[in-house]
Amino acid sequence: MKISTSKIWRKMKKEKNEEGKRVPVQPYEFNLGDYSYDEAYENQEIVAIGDNLVFHKIREYHGNKREPREIYNYIRGLYKKRDIIKRLKNSDETKEKLLNVLDNIQNEIFVKDIINVKVSNKNHYKEIALSGFMVNGIKYKRLCCGSGQMRRNTVTFVNEDLYDYLMNSLMCGLNGRLESMTLAKLSAYFALAFSSVLWVRTPRVCVIHDFDTVIPKQKIDFIKKNEDGSKDVEERIMDITLTSNDGEGLISPTAAEWFSQDMGLSYTACQFVVRSSFVKGCLLTFDFASYAKEVCGTSKIIDIYGEIHNVDEIDVLLTESQFKMHKYYENWKEYTDFQTEYNLKWGVARYNKEKDDEYSLLNYQYIQNNNLTDEDLDELIKPTIDWIKSICNGDKIYSLLYALGVKNEDDTFENVMESCGSLFTKAIVQNSNMLEDGYVKKKLYESIKESIRQAKLGRCWCRGGYQFMLSDPVPLVRNALGLDATGLIPANTVYSAFWNRYNPSELDLCRSPMVDRHEHNVVKLVRNSEMDKWYKYLYSGIIYSIYDTSTIRHSDSDFDGDIVFSTDNFQLRKGAYRDNYPITYDKEKAKDKNVTYENIVACDLDGFDTLVGQITNNSTSINAMLPNFPEDKYPEQHEELIKRLKLLREIIGAEIDKIKLGVSPEFPKEWIEREHIDPSDSDIEKARKYKRNSLVICKKPYFMIYLYDTLNKSYQNHFKQFDLDCRNKYEMSLLDLKYSKKKTDGQIKFLKKFKYFSPILDTPC
Repeated sequence: MKISTSKIWRKMKKEKNEEGKRVPVQPYEFNLGDYSYDEAYENQEIVAIGDNLVFHKIREYHGNKREPREIYNYIRGLYKKRDIIKRLKNSDETKEKLLNVLDNIQNEIFVKDIINVKVSNKNHYKEIALSGFMVNGIKYKRLCCGSGQMRRNTVTFVNEDLYDYLMNSLMCGLNGRLESMTLAKLSAYFALAFSSVLWVRTPRVCVIHDFDTVIPKQKIDFIKKNEDGSKDVEERIMDITLTSNDGEGLISPTAAEWFSQDMGLSYTACQFVVRSSFVKGCLLTFDFASYAKEVCGTSKIIDIYGEIHNVDEIDVLLTESQFKMHKYYENWKEYTDFQTEYNLKWGVARYNKEKDDEYSLLNYQYIQNNNLTDEDLDELIKPTIDWIKSICNGDKIYSLLYALGVKNEDDTFENVMESCGSLFTKAIVQNSNMLEDGYVKKKLYESIKESIRQAKLGRCWCRGGYQFMLSDPVPLVRNALGLDATGLIPANTVYSAFWNRYNPSELDLCRSPMVDRHEHNVVKLVRNSEMDKWYKYLYSGIIYSIYDTSTIRHSDSDFDGDIVFSTDNFQLRKGAYRDNYPITYDKEKAKDKNVTYENIVACDLDGFDTLVGQITNNSTSINAMLPNFPEDKYPEQHEELIKRLKLLREIIGAEIDKIKLGVSPEFPKEWIEREHIDPSDSDIEKARKYKRNSLVICKKPYFMIYLYDTLNKSYQNHFKQFDLDCRNKYEMSLLDLKYSKKKTDGQIKFLKKFKYFSPILDTPC
């Protein structure tokens, strides 16, 4: 179940005081009483969550010792049984059989010991978390809140009877041993146990050191803090120190095969975003044993605890940045002994596709932070326009592919027909001549309308795709073997097996959210025989150099499973602002606090209500304001808006980090609040205020009417009112007036009024 704090708060227990008024019982008590699965389902309060360590331990607590695959196969069997019964003749006996099977399915898949709480009011949450709440006679207590949950204001509560058992198990021997640390980090690390995974066998691990690379004399836009507390951008030349493998480790080719088999894949993946107790990060496939022996002349490797390992007896090189609590264990054996004692397992949360996408959808941030002419835009959107037209015109190949979706090339006709979502799709597969029918064309158009709406929001087809960001694995191995951490890939280049097929001159690399123009990272492709030999297992992913500042340009990304969009599109490469410097700033550091239940609840409160989406929208609005202030006519305003885009890079970074640090960024009030202009103000003061107010972020760009229904309704009402006035005054529609070549002074004033009061910014942004 997933229940909001407002619903729980309404069920607060109250009693009459001496004056006869009903007041809350102290300490607070919350009881929702009897609340069935069917009621919760009806109220859309049932959510699907993948299997994870928490569920595994709950099953164990209840004596359910079946393996996940056994449970999965049993549930599949129940669903097949359900489908067979549904085909039988309707009777009381059939209904009884069906209900019995449905009850069995629900008993298997519904986890009554867990309730996710959606925080709609922080004050309510505090009291609910400290007091707990009752549902169906079970008392629930806060268990965990991961970074992803924090962004969605969601916290996991558990049956209080299981709380101590789960804490002892999932803390993997550290329960009661931690007096103080950064609570936001502890909360995020503990919540890794609630990550949805596919289970894999436990590998043989050697924990190795991270390593830093100093990149000298880099031109940087540094965000500094002025004496008055305001922020400014200063060009600097400075040495940059980066953890070159942050979040990345290595897995042997043999272990990669084991993992893939355990996950039930029909291919061997080459990147695994792993999860276990206090373990998180991306493992990429690399034959580190062969490299150690052939290139480095050794078969021995020393872990961070000083213990020697044989490289042939290691499955995974796990790094410090992946083993989050490494400093609290004496050695890896102590950790694995606790894992064995508490029966903790390994899983994979994400992994690479068998084949990377040839074409993918862009987003408006990638387009907006680019210098594109009208001709460039025409070329950029041409594939999308052609695709939509071909489907709507009933082109057999396009229409069939759109109706069917992505299928495996080895699928049989029977499998394709079975997977068709509707009779309509089955019909046109059986008889493609139906695509020439007017009704069928209309049905296709209705189904593609959502794709058309998305295209208006910048979701346009572009050659390229989203792949894992990988750091050059060679220097990671060399550093672990005590050698110089020398990489194969030069600065400002990448290696990519996918792009080696096309051999483009350059690639544009983009990562979301993209706030500023400098984030388009244009690099060259590099390849030689040595790279082909050692990167041969990495058929997917973009391998970065350790000698450049790409991770800074990508909004301080790391390599723990971050995704990047890569494309060879000519328009995006041509329009990238290549001379803009990467942006960096001094990061806030969170203080250690005592590890107590009450302090962790307070830490939750600091991380809720993330404004990442709102801040990103502000950057979108600033981009839409720029055309109103051309650099040649309004240099000061133009420069100020460009500076604000750069400052937003720091604000959004701090907002993302507040989940880990509990420190919220300050948003400049003058960006969003108008200054009152008093008639008694001097002309100089009025001019200053007019100038300041003209830069206030108060409107979203026109294209966002396709994203927000309320904005669309507001704009349509505004347009209709002015269109009616225009027809009455000038006997022409508003659009005819807008595009008329000859306008009177009154008509120009009328259009300015329409623009001023419009809820959107209609600019070429």
